[in-house]
Amino acid sequence: MDKLSTIALLERLGLAPQKRFGQNFLISNSVSEKITKIVIDDESEVIYEIGPGLGALSDFLVDAPKIIKLVEIDHGLAFFLQHRYEQKSNVEVIDKDVLKTSFLDQKISVISNLPYYITTSIIEKVILENKQLVNFVFMVQQEVSDRLFASPKSKQYGPLSILLNLTGVVKHLINADRTAFYPAPNVNSSVYTFKLKEHGLDINGLYKFIKVLFLMRRKTLYNNLITIVKDKDSARLLIEQSGLALNVRPEEVEAQVFVVLYNAYKQSLAIN
Repeated sequence: MDKLSTIALLERLGLAPQKRFGQNFLISNSVSEKITKIVIDDESEVIYEIGPGLGALSDFLVDAPKIIKLVEIDHGLAFFLQHRYEQKSNVEVIDKDVLKTSFLDQKISVISNLPYYITTSIIEKVILENKQLVNFVFMVQQEVSDRLFASPKSKQYGPLSILLNLTGVVKHLINADRTAFYPAPNVNSSVYTFKLKEHGLDINGLYKFIKVLFLMRRKTLYNNLITIVKDKDSARLLIEQSGLALNVRPEEVEAQVFVVLYNAYKQSLAIN
């Protein structure tokens, strides 16, 4: 679907791109075909598409021999999609906020052109709620990439980049020029695939722990840890047991060291 046909369809439906939903409709068939092929060909049983919009990706997904779940928060677009794919018995349109949607406990893959304003929340939900995640293919504006894949000692480094590092393997697939969307965003986008790896971590508890340690970035890790353990001596002991200096800041700590610190914290709770 090109730009002109996208505009014409929106006009016929009496709809328009909603800034509050971060809607930038993909209008490049070549990009759509390349990225949908990954989840169509993988071993997943169910494919979730988050924010299908007018169906740029969905059109390639619905003929796959899998269950297809299209999660669309915009009621007008959800109504359109229900009629567009009503003959497809394997397709379900979920007229709902994805953050209020439960994923099936099956081998699933997720694909999405992630809205800028809710990128973090969606990535967190997909990774934290799915032990059988096969593939997560997501498109983000390139400025978001700096935050997702930031390294320690950088301003962008934080809980989300640590979560991605600890739980899976991320690979860059392709770039998409801003002109591949309507309306065109201010920057270009990049597409990545995330594959869950065996990590054996209490990832939900660990991630909550890490997020608290980053609440006050200007403070030391030690001072942030005090807010969790409620005791200066206990916090000092945990920091020292993890091989860290008392003056280290959260953004200076490698992802795996947070695991060591969290395990030491849990062990201290068991002892006490």
